[in-house]
Amino acid sequence: MIGGSGRDIYTVDDIGDVVDEVTDQDADDGALDTVWSTVSFMLGPRVENLRLQSGDIDGTGNELANLITGSAGRNVIAGGTGIDSLYGKGGADVFVFAEKGKDNKDSIWDFDADDRIQLRKQVFSGLDADGDGVLDAGALTFGYRAAATNAQIVYDAKTGNLSYEADGTGGAPTEVIAMVGKNLSFLDSGDILLA
Repeated sequence: MIGGSGRDIYTVDDIGDVVDEVTDQDADDGALDTVWSTVSFMLGPRVENLRLQSGDIDGTGNELANLITGSAGRNVIAGGTGIDSLYGKGGADVFVFAEKGKDNKDSIWDFDADDRIQLRKQVFSGLDADGDGVLDAGALTFGYRAAATNAQIVYDAKTGNLSYEADGTGGAPTEVIAMVGKNLSFLDSGDILLA
């Protein structure tokens, strides 16, 4: 499916469907394009929004600032590069982060106790996990900065930010991964996976 200028809406119901905006014209006119999908789907170039419609399906973004909305089922949602807004919409969802840096800070707007965050261990190196890929309890710190010299994930309940500190209390800069929500009293290392 190929769109043009203006706001386009696509309905996807087959894993072989491809959506593309032919030119960069849409990015310049402020129109947002949306894919409604009943199957797992990865956004193509120049398409901003993805809405998963049913069941346990997955959604992957692109280099733009995407809005990705899950279904009531168990979704695996990966924003990709860009500053994305992610909604699980129920189910035990997994939010995947395979990039770091300020230009990739996503926001999860409905993270709850059934959801998980999955970090790519090749990107977030130095973090320890158990045999099931669950973040070691000693690698998660609550507050605004790391509390140990090893690589740390830091959750700041006041800002809702989840950050990565490659050298713990050393001098390396803190890298915000995502805003996951303020005052998440249930959050612990069991909610963070390394893969």
